[in-house]
Amino acid sequence: MMKDANLRSIVAVNYCPLSEPHVLIVPSPSSCLNQRLTLEVLQLALSFIAASGNPDMRIVFNSLCSYASVNHLHLHAYKVEGTLPMESSAVKHIAKSCFILTDYPVSGFVFELQTDTVQLAEDVWALIEILQCDDIPHNMFITFGDPCLKNSEIVDPAYVPDPTIRVCVWPVISQQQVS
Repeated sequence: MMKDANLRSIVAVNYCPLSEPHVLIVPSPSSCLNQRLTLEVLQLALSFIAASGNPDMRIVFNSLCSYASVNHLHLHAYKVEGTLPMESSAVKHIAKSCFILTDYPVSGFVFELQTDTVQLAEDVWALIEILQCDDIPHNMFITFGDPCLKNSEIVDPAYVPDPTIRVCVWPVISQQQVS
């Protein structure tokens, strides 16, 4: 979770919900943080979805210039019943828990829970940190889904829960550049 005890998070009901329930996760609101992820916030989001245990729960992060409507650190958490295509899309293994989408309308990365949420957060953070350092807008979607390595010899399938947590990250063209 958050390393600093002063970094308390709140969960607030969204004023314009996409579904019921739809809440905002706001890490350390008194710190007035910009809309940029940190490793600790990734760990918080993964802990939140894991604790829910609900395969219909999703968490979304939009960076600046990628549909973030306000510049304060927040994530959306909401429930959508049913399966979404992202949760079973075909992927190709790159390294560790990282995969690329192979049969999906947009290019992106998929990370899956293989051991624990701390390791998953560190793997996702390695990509997010590059995107943020290079000011590349991106979206992140955390959901439950089919294991990417279900029929793979890379890891023992007994260690990957079914469904497992999938973290999807899409670098996107800046919305400021779209005409």
